[in-house]
Amino acid sequence: MSRSVRDLYMSLRGLVSRAVVQDLDDTGANQTVTLGTHYGRTRGKVPVHFPFGFGSHVPHDGAVTAVVAAGGDHADPIALPPSNPSASRMGNLAEGETVLYDA
Repeated sequence: MSRSVRDLYMSLRGLVSRAVVQDLDDTGANQTVTLGTHYGRTRGKVPVHFPFGFGSHVPHDGAVTAVVAAGGDHADPIALPPSNPSASRMGNLAEGETVLYDA
């Protein structure tokens, strides 16, 4: 693998990470989360971006999310809608089936 391809791979690899939701604030104009992104690292007031017309308040005990570094800048994180498979998950769906559910 050439150095330029390896550098590109490492740059892209660092754009998205998984995080554990430690706290959720749904009181302001934007829903924000406090996240544990890496061992010993906490990020606060990270905005959650939901698709238009959709919103939720995930039970944050055990919730996880994907975090995107906007524009490749790790100082400007965006959280995707969090999920909590330990609290609720709709399973055994048939092919092509869609469901909306809550806890």
